[in-house]
Amino acid sequence: EVYDLRVNHTNTMTWKKFTAYQSSPSASGYPDLPEDVTYLRLLIGLLYGISLGYRESNNDISLKGGIGIMFGLNVIAFLPILYMNFYLTADTDTYKALNFAGVPNGLALMLLTWI
Repeated sequence: EVYDLRVNHTNTMTWKKFTAYQSSPSASGYPDLPEDVTYLRLLIGLLYGISLGYRESNNDISLKGGIGIMFGLNVIAFLPILYMNFYLTADTDTYKALNFAGVPNGLALMLLTWI
């Protein structure tokens, strides 16, 4: 079976599944979770990069340089994991490489936005 990469291949509303409290998604019931987590990480990276740029333009020295990058990496990597484990109660063992899907993309977007 060939999938069109421009559309959601499961033909479901993933936004409802991604925001449903304690929906306990698994790979068989919600195969698009890694893709949605990647989009969440991109959003976090974009917002955090804007925040770092704004703080740097106002000479707020709270998070600069390496500290800002490391804190951003932790937020991008671990905030979605906490969301999946505690809010969605996702069965992360049924997915391949779910925990860190999209972390490099989110970090790159954070750096591009910040710099």
